[in-house]
Amino acid sequence: MDLSQVSAVLGFVFTLLIFSYLLGDNVLYRLSISVFVGLAAAFTAIVTFESVILPLLQSVTEYGEAVFLLIAALLAFMLLFKPLRGASGLTNLALAVLIGVGAAVAVFGAVTGTLIPLTTSTAESTQTEGIIEGFIIFLGVASSLIYFQYTARRRPGGIATRGSITRMIAFVGETFVMLTLGAVYGAAILSSLVVLVDRLDYIVAFIANIVGGG
Repeated sequence: MDLSQVSAVLGFVFTLLIFSYLLGDNVLYRLSISVFVGLAAAFTAIVTFESVILPLLQSVTEYGEAVFLLIAALLAFMLLFKPLRGASGLTNLALAVLIGVGAAVAVFGAVTGTLIPLTTSTAESTQTEGIIEGFIIFLGVASSLIYFQYTARRRPGGIATRGSITRMIAFVGETFVMLTLGAVYGAAILSSLVVLVDRLDYIVAFIANIVGGG
């Protein structure tokens, strides 16, 4: 039995193990999921080391870059002290730096990669798609953004509420968000059905190959 046959048998077995979830949560399903997660984690670690860490170490030519890598390695090493109560301050410091940098990168990426291009695309679409289509696109984008803003005016009773106009626009934005999520969910269901049909076809072809070969 060559490698391709071994791969086919393993694929067939693990496909059946995944399908066993239709009978309820069981040991076989959890075993297949654990194997998948372990393989995915190992593959991610290998790709990260070969594609990110190793080229980064090989490209260090300046003193500033070496110091930057040393600080990053030190912060990563500090995360290993998480199980120790006495050294939790080191872990918290590393996590604070990680969360702060991650938040800054996320905000910068959201503004430059999403908000500005979305505004530009909306402005261009109002000129190219026609008045009605452009108005609908603008209304969907603007109302969805207003729906996700959480500022409100405090009333004399101490309850903070939005204004009536803001609530109306937010309701329109909520409608657009619901339609979008429904379309995304429908696309996810269709993709899942395609994967299911592909797996069923794989099982049928595998059984037919075994029977025909036998």
